[in-house]
Amino acid sequence: MKQTPASFKKKNEQTKLIYNGLYSLLGLIVLAICLFVFLYVAQQRLATLGEIRHDSDTLADQLHRSSDDLTRLVRTYAITGNKKYEQQFWDVLAIRNGVKPRPLHYDRVYWDFLAVENGKAPYPLEEAVSLQELMKEAGFTEKEFSLLAEAQSNSDQLVELEQAAMNAINGKATGESGEVPNDVSGQQVAIKILFGQKYHQAKVKIMRHINMFLEELDNRTHTEHTRQASHLHILLICQISTFTLIICVVFFVMKLSKQYHTGIVSMLNSTVKDRTTELLKTNESLANEINERKKAEQALIQSAKLKSLGTITAGISHEFNNVLNVISGNAQLLQMGCKDNSEHVDCLHAIMESVDDGVNITDRMREFTHSDRDAANVDFVCSDINKLIIQSVKFTMPRWKTMAQVESIDYQIDTEGINGVSPILCDPIGIREVFINIINNALDAMPEGGKIAFCTRNNEGNVFISISDTGKGMTEEVRKEVFDPFFTTRRPMGTGLGLSMAYKTVMMHGGRISVESEVGKGSTFTLQFPLTTKTVDVPSKEKIPEPLTKDLSLNILVVDDEEAICKIMDSALSKQSHKVKTVNNGTEAIELSKNQHFDLVLCDLAMPKVSGYDVVKALHKLKKVPRIGIITGWGDLDFTEEDEEKIDFIIRKPFDFSILSKHINDVIGTA
Repeated sequence: MKQTPASFKKKNEQTKLIYNGLYSLLGLIVLAICLFVFLYVAQQRLATLGEIRHDSDTLADQLHRSSDDLTRLVRTYAITGNKKYEQQFWDVLAIRNGVKPRPLHYDRVYWDFLAVENGKAPYPLEEAVSLQELMKEAGFTEKEFSLLAEAQSNSDQLVELEQAAMNAINGKATGESGEVPNDVSGQQVAIKILFGQKYHQAKVKIMRHINMFLEELDNRTHTEHTRQASHLHILLICQISTFTLIICVVFFVMKLSKQYHTGIVSMLNSTVKDRTTELLKTNESLANEINERKKAEQALIQSAKLKSLGTITAGISHEFNNVLNVISGNAQLLQMGCKDNSEHVDCLHAIMESVDDGVNITDRMREFTHSDRDAANVDFVCSDINKLIIQSVKFTMPRWKTMAQVESIDYQIDTEGINGVSPILCDPIGIREVFINIINNALDAMPEGGKIAFCTRNNEGNVFISISDTGKGMTEEVRKEVFDPFFTTRRPMGTGLGLSMAYKTVMMHGGRISVESEVGKGSTFTLQFPLTTKTVDVPSKEKIPEPLTKDLSLNILVVDDEEAICKIMDSALSKQSHKVKTVNNGTEAIELSKNQHFDLVLCDLAMPKVSGYDVVKALHKLKKVPRIGIITGWGDLDFTEEDEEKIDFIIRKPFDFSILSKHINDVIGTA
C-alpha cells in the first residue's frame, strides 16, 4: 500500500518527537549526575563542620586538662615534697606556653605515665607551639577566642597562687610578711593556699569561661549545620523531581517509539533501563552513605540528626506528593476521555499504580520518624506471602548483579522451597521491607559469594518462612544482640537499623522472628505469622474515576502555589459546569474572597508567606463564610481543635477525583 503525504508527515512528526524526547532524557540524566555531585559536596561540608567542632572541643579540653594537671601536680608536691612533681609543674606551663616541645598525642594521658615510669615519656616530642597559637589557627570567632584567652589568662593568674605555695614549701618569702612564720611549716602554708577558698574561686573562673566558649561554639556550629542541612534538603528534592521527570520522559518516548518502529523501541528500552538502573544505584548508594554517617555520630548528635531527618522527610513527602498529584490528576482527566480505548486505559492504569507506589514510599518515609507507629495506624490486607518474597528478591537483584560484577564472584538464590501457603493479614510494604533487610544482611555476610534459600510452610494455624544463607555466621554474643537498635558489626558502614526495624514490623503483626547461626556455616532467620481465612484482595484493573459533583453549579476558588495543580483542578471542575477561579498564593485568595462570594474554597496548606492556615482564619472572618476543603501533601497536620471545626473536609495528595466529588456532595448537601 502506497503511503500518502499525510502519513509521511505523521512519521516525520513522530520522529521529531522521539528525538526531542531523547535529548530531554539526556539532559535530565546530566542534571541528575550534577545534582549527585552537589549532594556529595554538601555532605562533605557537613562532615567538615563536625571536624571543626571536634578540634575546638579538643583545644578547650587541653586548656581545662592543663589547669587540672597544674593543680594536681602542685598539690602532690605540697603533700609529698617530691621535687619531680615541681619540675613536671613547670614543664606543663612550658609546653602550654610553647617554650618546650609538645608531646605527640598530648590530648591523651601523659603526666600519669611520666610520674610512675621514672620520667620516661610515653610519646615522642613534636615541635614547640603554644596553646594560644593553636587556638588562633583553629579559626575561632573573635568572641570565641576572647573567651578561651580569658580562661587561659585566669589560669595564668592561678599559677601565681600555685607558685606562692611552692615558694612556701621551699622556705622562700611568701605573703606580705615576706617570710614563713616560725610556728607554721611551709608545707602547711602551701596546703592552706592550695585548698583555700581563694584558690577554688580562681579555679571556677577558668571553668566558667570555658563553659561560655563551648556554649558560643555550639550555637555557631548548630546554625551552620542547620543551613547546610537545608541546602542538602533542597538538593534532595531536586534529585527526586529530576528522577520523576526522567520516568515521565521515558514513558513518553517508549509510547511513540512503539508506534514508529519495533526495533527503535527495543534499543531505547535497553538504554533507558541501563540508565535508570544506574540512577537507582546512585541514589541508593547516596542514601546509604548519608545514613551510615549519621548513625556513626555520638548519641546526642544522633538524636538531633534523627529529629532533623523527620523534618526533611516531611518536606520531601510534601513536594513529592505535589508531583504525584499532577501526574495522577492528568491521568484521571485522560481516563475520562478514553474509556473506550482499552490500550490507553491500560497505560493510564499503569501510571496510577505507579502513583500509588509513590504514595506508599512517601508514607514509609514519614512513618520512619514516628516511633509510636503500631498496627492501629496501618492498613492490613490479605496478601500472598510467596508473591511478597518474589517481589523482595527482584528488588534486591540490582545489588546482586553489582556485587557479582565488581568482585567476580557467584551469588545464587533458591526460591523453589516456597509453597502455596495460605495468605496472611499484613501490611505488604512492611513485610517486603522485612524480607529485603534480611536479604541485604545475608549479602553482607557473604563477601565472597554464596547462596540464599527460602522455604515456606503451614503449621498449626501459622505461616513459617525460613531464609537461610551460606555466609560467615554469627557468634552467640552477636546473635543475642542482632535485633537491638543501632547494633551493627559493620561500623562505620552499617546503621544497625535494618534488623531492628524488621523485628518491630514482625511484632506489630503479632508474629515472631528468630535467628539460628553457626560461625563459618551461615545463618537462618525464621519468621512466623498467624494465618487468615480471608481471600487475597485483587485490585480491579480498570480504575475509572467516578463523575464529579452532579446537578450542582458552584462558584469554587482553588488556592495552590503549584500552577500545574491549579490547571488540573480547573479542568476537572469546569467539566462539571462549575465556575472555577484559581490563584497561586494566600494573599490573593484572601483579597478575592472579600470582594466575591464563593460556595467552596479548596486550599493548599504549605504556601510561601501566607499559608493555608492563615487563609482558613481569614475566610472565617467574612460575613458569609464559604465551605472550606483542605488539599495537602503533608503527612501530619498541625490544626488545633478550634481550627478543625472551621474545615469541612481534608483530602491528601494525590487523590482521586471521585473522592473529591464525594466530599463536595457531602458538604454541599448539608448546607
